[in-house]
Amino acid sequence: YRYTNISHYGLLQGVVTHGDYVYYSYTTGTTNKKTNIIRSNPTNNEWKKGASTINLGRDGLSDNEDAGRILFYNDQLWVVKYKSKELIGVDKDTLVANGETLPFDNLSTSIKDAKFNEFNNMFVIYGTDNYIYYFDTNRNLIEKTKMNVTGTTIQVDDNYIYVANKTTAQKYLATTIYSYSGEKISSLNIGSDKIGDTSTNPTKSYNIQAFTEYKGMLILVGLGWESPMNGGQIYYLNK
Repeated sequence: YRYTNISHYGLLQGVVTHGDYVYYSYTTGTTNKKTNIIRSNPTNNEWKKGASTINLGRDGLSDNEDAGRILFYNDQLWVVKYKSKELIGVDKDTLVANGETLPFDNLSTSIKDAKFNEFNNMFVIYGTDNYIYYFDTNRNLIEKTKMNVTGTTIQVDDNYIYVANKTTAQKYLATTIYSYSGEKISSLNIGSDKIGDTSTNPTKSYNIQAFTEYKGMLILVGLGWESPMNGGQIYYLNK
């Protein structure tokens, strides 16, 4: 596997791919009130940072709960607004908020994570109640599924939904795989026994947050809050 440590942007909490690019969400400070969007082209090692941060709706909060999940829809990047029913629009080239929002008014809970599945032409919403919801492109509720699983983030492809759960000091994401009909397919750990070994004595104060697929590779993102793992880590793994 290949490892990249890009820690100076903040705490790495979201990842999504679009074309040749990988987009990352790095929340700032210890309370995750804002996020920086970073774009990378792994082929030529090009990196770009948005000129301004994006407010995640956590003003007045002092805890350090996860925030800053991201997705692509309609050729545009979107950020999940913290404990809300809303997505915040982000220009995919300037990497700053563009003033657009997508509200999901028919959702009965807040959004923990969200993805758009182009094959099925629908949003897959992971609620803070741990249920999976399907919405059409008009943001009408299609179904509240029977899938209820504790996790941190989701990833989707044409056939499956992957619900991933972080574990502090573990080098993998415990992941449950479901079909779109709600059938549980399997459970597995996505990661490597090498993840986290950036020194001879790595801290246990880190976790793996999310994963995505990029041109035949898996990209895992993690964060740490003590040296030498402080900040964000990116891992490229062969499938």
